[in-house]
Amino acid sequence: MPRHWSAVSFGHCDCAIKISAAFYRLAFPDLQVTVEALTTKEDFVVLCWTAWRSSADESEDGTFTESRRLLTGITRIRLADGKVVESWTEWNRAQVFHDLGGAC
Repeated sequence: MPRHWSAVSFGHCDCAIKISAAFYRLAFPDLQVTVEALTTKEDFVVLCWTAWRSSADESEDGTFTESRRLLTGITRIRLADGKVVESWTEWNRAQVFHDLGGAC
Protein backbone atom coordinates (compact mmCIF):
# COMPACT_ATOMS: atom_id res chain seq x y z
CA MET A 1 0.00 0.00 0.00
CA PRO A 2 1.45 3.40 -0.93
CA ARG A 3 2.08 6.07 1.66
CA HIS A 4 -0.25 8.98 0.87
CA TRP A 5 0.01 12.64 1.88
CA SER A 6 -2.71 15.13 1.11
CA ALA A 7 -3.31 18.80 1.77
CA VAL A 8 -6.63 17.85 3.35
CA SER A 9 -5.04 15.70 6.06
CA PHE A 10 -1.83 17.69 6.64
CA GLY A 11 -2.72 21.30 5.92
CA HIS A 12 0.13 21.97 3.52
CA CYS A 13 1.50 18.90 1.81
CA ASP A 14 4.81 20.67 1.09
CA CYS A 15 5.34 20.82 4.86
CA ALA A 16 4.51 17.14 5.34
CA ILE A 17 7.04 16.16 2.67
CA LYS A 18 9.72 18.37 4.24
CA ILE A 19 9.07 16.89 7.68
CA SER A 20 9.24 13.37 6.27
CA ALA A 21 12.53 14.11 4.49
CA ALA A 22 13.99 15.64 7.67
CA PHE A 23 12.94 12.58 9.67
CA TYR A 24 14.69 10.20 7.25
CA ARG A 25 17.82 12.39 7.21
CA LEU A 26 17.88 12.34 11.01
CA ALA A 27 17.30 8.58 11.22
CA PHE A 28 19.71 7.72 8.36
CA PRO A 29 22.30 10.51 8.00
CA ASP A 30 24.32 8.53 5.44
CA LEU A 31 21.30 7.90 3.17
CA GLN A 32 21.91 8.78 -0.48
CA VAL A 33 19.03 9.29 -2.95
CA THR A 34 19.23 9.43 -6.73
CA VAL A 35 16.35 10.38 -9.02
CA GLU A 36 16.43 7.80 -11.80
CA ALA A 37 13.59 9.29 -13.87
CA LEU A 38 11.39 12.37 -13.69
CA THR A 39 8.29 12.85 -15.81
CA THR A 40 5.58 15.49 -15.80
CA LYS A 41 2.16 15.71 -17.38
CA GLU A 42 -0.24 18.54 -16.64
CA ASP A 43 -0.42 18.78 -12.82
CA PHE A 44 1.30 15.48 -12.09
CA VAL A 45 4.95 14.64 -11.45
CA VAL A 46 6.35 11.11 -11.25
CA LEU A 47 9.75 10.40 -9.67
CA CYS A 48 11.46 7.03 -9.89
CA TRP A 49 14.24 6.93 -7.32
CA THR A 50 16.86 4.77 -5.67
CA ALA A 51 18.03 5.27 -2.11
CA TRP A 52 20.99 3.50 -0.54
CA ARG A 53 23.32 3.44 2.40
CA SER A 54 26.49 1.52 2.98
CA SER A 55 27.29 -0.35 6.15
CA ALA A 56 30.20 -2.34 7.53
CA ASP A 57 29.11 -5.83 8.55
CA GLU A 58 31.22 -7.88 10.94
CA SER A 59 31.54 -11.58 10.14
CA GLU A 60 32.01 -14.38 12.65
CA ASP A 61 35.79 -14.26 12.21
CA GLY A 62 35.87 -10.56 13.14
CA THR A 63 36.51 -9.20 9.65
CA PHE A 64 34.43 -6.41 8.20
CA THR A 65 32.88 -6.26 4.77
CA GLU A 66 31.05 -3.30 3.35
CA SER A 67 27.58 -3.84 2.00
CA ARG A 68 25.14 -1.53 0.31
CA ARG A 69 21.45 -1.58 1.14
CA LEU A 70 19.24 -0.48 -1.75
CA LEU A 71 15.71 0.81 -1.75
CA THR A 72 13.84 1.62 -4.95
CA GLY A 73 10.58 3.45 -5.22
CA ILE A 74 8.27 5.73 -7.10
CA THR A 75 6.64 8.93 -5.92
CA ARG A 76 3.64 10.45 -7.65
CA ILE A 77 2.85 14.09 -6.91
CA ARG A 78 -0.23 16.15 -7.76
CA LEU A 79 0.16 19.92 -7.97
CA ALA A 80 -2.40 22.71 -7.75
CA ASP A 81 -1.44 26.35 -8.24
CA GLY A 82 2.21 25.28 -8.32
CA LYS A 83 2.06 23.60 -4.90
CA VAL A 84 2.08 19.98 -3.84
CA VAL A 85 -1.42 18.98 -2.76
CA GLU A 86 -1.03 15.19 -2.75
CA SER A 87 1.74 12.65 -3.04
CA TRP A 88 1.91 8.87 -3.03
CA THR A 89 5.09 6.88 -2.48
CA GLU A 90 5.59 3.18 -3.03
CA TRP A 91 8.83 1.29 -2.37
CA ASN A 92 10.08 -2.29 -2.31
CA ARG A 93 9.00 -3.11 1.25
CA ALA A 94 9.28 -6.89 0.85
CA GLN A 95 12.97 -6.65 -0.07
CA VAL A 96 13.70 -4.26 2.80
CA PHE A 97 11.97 -6.51 5.34
CA HIS A 98 13.86 -9.49 3.93
CA ASP A 99 17.18 -7.62 4.22
CA LEU A 100 16.34 -6.79 7.84
CA GLY A 101 15.67 -10.45 8.57
CA GLY A 102 11.94 -10.14 9.02
CA ALA A 103 8.87 -11.40 7.28
CA CYS A 104 6.54 -9.16 5.34
